Amino acid sequence: MLQIVRKDIHQNPFYYSNWAILEANLVHPPYEVVILGENFDTIRQAFSQKYLPNVILSGGRREGDMDLHKGKFSEGETMIYVCRDSVCKLPVREFSEAIKQIIK
Repeated sequence: MLQIVRKDIHQNPFYYSNWAILEANLVHPPYEVVILGENFDTIRQAFSQKYLPNVILSGGRREGDMDLHKGKFSEGETMIYVCRDSVCKLPVREFSEAIKQIIK
């Protein structure tokens, strides 16, 4: 379906904004950031202070049932995983280090 409207998207992007978002997500998939541990909320708030339209946040104080969360919880630590297409970079403990993995 995207292929059918691609020409129109580029000629009239204001009228095809949702299609343009779909195309952008296919060309540049969003980052999936998993935050797990006791300080989850503090780190999540730090991410919320930045404009990161290509970042999807998930996590909590425990591992949860999502496949992307499996095996990532470390007792007594808060870990941040920056992933794309369900493939994660090395985990970090600090927000500043996670941001470096996203903004190059």
